[in-house]
Amino acid sequence: MSKWFPSPFRFLLPAVLVPAVLLVVLSGVSNAQVLYGSITGNVSDPSGGAVPGATLEATEVNTGTTKKTTTNASAVYSLSDLQPGTYKITITSPAFATTVLQGVTVTANQVRRADASLQVAQVSQTVEVSAAEVTLQTDRADVNTTISSRQVNNLPLQGSNGRNFQSLMTIVPGTSMQGEQNSQAANPQRSIS
Repeated sequence: MSKWFPSPFRFLLPAVLVPAVLLVVLSGVSNAQVLYGSITGNVSDPSGGAVPGATLEATEVNTGTTKKTTTNASAVYSLSDLQPGTYKITITSPAFATTVLQGVTVTANQVRRADASLQVAQVSQTVEVSAAEVTLQTDRADVNTTISSRQVNNLPLQGSNGRNFQSLMTIVPGTSMQGEQNSQAANPQRSIS
């Protein structure tokens, strides 16, 4: 090491190199909670054809904050990093009537789909569409379920040893339990593992 670095720099190298390596290694370890949601969709004309270059403006109804984007060559748009809330999406494109999607709900860590079909413009025409709830999410592969306090209070929650809240897992789509999964000897509360 002494033939490459002069004597005063020999001790400086480990003092700089070790913290730099630790910074690189530890930067990938921290995982953060996602606090934003997204809206994505397609914009089409009355015949179902793509409308590239359409301008979309999402306005949060309660706060008035807005975010803009345009559709790509395939008429797909994506509005990311949106705070949870209810949005109004205004879609404009030359030769088409302005279309407004009302009541598009965004929740944290979710991708909401909101497709729009533009109508050919008359003189100063606006079309308003109220967004309906999406029954099937095709933009993400994860599955999550929120069990409300009403369900906890009203659904029959029976285990082999009386009322057991953990049996709510059996109402979650895609969950399969092969009998009670617990250790009777090590776990007298009979919690599901």
